[in-house]
Amino acid sequence: MDFDQVARYLRQIERSRNDLVERVQRMLREPATERALRGAGKVLRETGPGLLRDVLRASTAFTEAFEAAMPENWRGLTNPQVFAAVDLMAGTGWSLLWTPPAETIVELLETRDPVVRRQILLDAEPRILYDLDHLLRRIEEPALLPLREATQESLESYRSGFFSSSQALSASILSSALHEHLGEKSHGKARRRFLEANEKEAAIREFRWVAVQQALGKALDNYNPATGHPERSDFNRHASVHRVKTPQYSQANALSALMLVTALLLELNDLPEDEEAIGTDGGVVE
Repeated sequence: MDFDQVARYLRQIERSRNDLVERVQRMLREPATERALRGAGKVLRETGPGLLRDVLRASTAFTEAFEAAMPENWRGLTNPQVFAAVDLMAGTGWSLLWTPPAETIVELLETRDPVVRRQILLDAEPRILYDLDHLLRRIEEPALLPLREATQESLESYRSGFFSSSQALSASILSSALHEHLGEKSHGKARRRFLEANEKEAAIREFRWVAVQQALGKALDNYNPATGHPERSDFNRHASVHRVKTPQYSQANALSALMLVTALLLELNDLPEDEEAIGTDGGVVE
């Protein structure tokens, strides 16, 4: 393109801009436009204060709903860290809801090394066990009490150093919750539904539940009990139930399993009474 062409384009743009300005000025001089603007001004003066109050009220309601939906340990996180925490839940099957504390979550987010990450989790073990004990007391729904007691037993087994016993019991608690309280007859179909959950599109009140589903989907990753493959390093329900071997059975997995089933029971406890079960179709249990 030569300089003459550039100059022509610039003149065309200038003429177009001038034409637009002239049209707007003519429109503003028309009586009908003047009356419309006066009417709009009157409406704004009359409705402005009320509209502002409504906006402020809606903003306050949104803030309150958001804070109510966020677990206490996430309130020290930034929005990017919150979504990164959900991604980490989806990638590991760990629940980071309610426990561990925010500073531990930040540490977990700052490393990509799974070995380091598990050590960070174990370093926070005393606080996590303390939190789990108190969180389980919040489960009051009568239908959930047998699973709450089983989870408390799993917690005591862990505290006593029986990590494998704790992990195996937690795996059974997870299956019981899926079948008895979510109406799931197939782990595979449940996993597919959980993986479809999207925290970025969830209503505020459903955010925690969607995050738990992301972790559950990972914990239900496929596993062949006949061959013992693929190897699962993070807690996996199927590998825990069908084989007793490393790397599946470990102290870190026993702890993360406790965290996951506790978070699941808390969400089931808080689900609205009219909430429909996520899955009710038939199918062979996997």
